[in-house]
Amino acid sequence: MASFYGVHTARTLESGEARANRHLVEGQRRHNPHYEGAYLPVGQGGALYVQSGSPMNYAVGLGVFDESEDTLKSSLDALDAFYRPHHTTWNIEVASLASESFLALLGHYGYRAQAFGQMWIHPLDLAESPRIGVTVRELAPEEASLWASVTARGFADGADDDAGDEALFFGFTTLPGIHLYLAESSQGTPMGGAAMAVADGYAALFSGATLPEWRGRGVQTALLQKRLWDAKRWGAPFANVQTDSDTASAHNVAKVGFRLIYTKTTFQSPPL
Repeated sequence: MASFYGVHTARTLESGEARANRHLVEGQRRHNPHYEGAYLPVGQGGALYVQSGSPMNYAVGLGVFDESEDTLKSSLDALDAFYRPHHTTWNIEVASLASESFLALLGHYGYRAQAFGQMWIHPLDLAESPRIGVTVRELAPEEASLWASVTARGFADGADDDAGDEALFFGFTTLPGIHLYLAESSQGTPMGGAAMAVADGYAALFSGATLPEWRGRGVQTALLQKRLWDAKRWGAPFANVQTDSDTASAHNVAKVGFRLIYTKTTFQSPPL
């Protein structure tokens, strides 16, 4: 797996995330013709707009490809033209393997670092069969609404105003190669949810969330183990997942064998 640990990996994963965001918008529009979100291809990456003020308004896949300074400037100008009509700020997620010239341009344009994340890889030849404990099952396509509801509530920390988030999570259910998972108690009560997309030659794990009342019971570990085992059975060479730095999620993925391969910095756009 050493050959994956470099700029080639970053390019594969960052451009893959950009494509997933494009598919997210396309899926939302199929489900809701009045959907106001949008996607803009930018270089080898892309920019996602969900709604004004959303933390999901972000660009990814910039700065890790061999591009001239003029091309990078054009990309940043394109982002400005894309987002400003929506009267919203936006973010750019930048891999630690991005070029120094791109980082310098971000400062020149007025972007400021505000958060840090981590990208992890799991070589699936090391994946183990899930341990007996929390029950995790893959959902049928007709259960997509159930998955979206449970996962949105997990991310909302039990808040009541998560209808918008639920619509966003339902959009994830339309991604190519998507697999949805639900963790359940022995009585069949939902405990949490997670997703995995097997596409572009690898498995991307995301949207793992536990309902507040079930936290601390190994739900996320069970969801991770089940997805890793399934990805291995389906022939994916590796799985990846992204977490915020120094969080419970980061500790959970390390515990099941993920390896940190690079970090990411979230840069916030200049003031409107």
